[in-house]
Amino acid sequence: MTINRNDLIAPWSNKKLPKNFVASDKTYFVPTESLLQDTIYPKFLIWLDTLNLNKWEHKWDCDNFADAFKLFTCDYYQENIDSEAEGIAFGVVNYMAELRAEDGSKGGHAANIFYVENPSGIVNIDVKFIEPQNGRIYAPTQEEFNSIWTVYI
Repeated sequence: MTINRNDLIAPWSNKKLPKNFVASDKTYFVPTESLLQDTIYPKFLIWLDTLNLNKWEHKWDCDNFADAFKLFTCDYYQENIDSEAEGIAFGVVNYMAELRAEDGSKGGHAANIFYVENPSGIVNIDVKFIEPQNGRIYAPTQEEFNSIWTVYI
């Protein structure tokens, strides 16, 4: 499935759009959860291991994991997926997490956001989050969702 830049704001139709919302391409390939969790994420972990960047440290923290996973996913898309879309609907999100992955504390956190097809929804796409430090796909709480200050796709 391919969507255009304007479709990216559809999941925010009943919510406040984050202050910083950046979409750099005109069209986007919409991945499946399975593609991300079962194929791309395991390859991302192998890549991180080769660079010895597989654990959280103060100099390699949540934003570094999220940025690296975004770039790795973009490269996987470019190298392996047959699509005419300019990019993949996968990005970085910054928000106030109730329980951050690295230490379970509350505070600012970076993770990855991606768009999925949702044929039964009001709009045909939805957003999901994936934690780049452990590969878990999750839904943020309403408070966390409302606290998003940056989305970069």
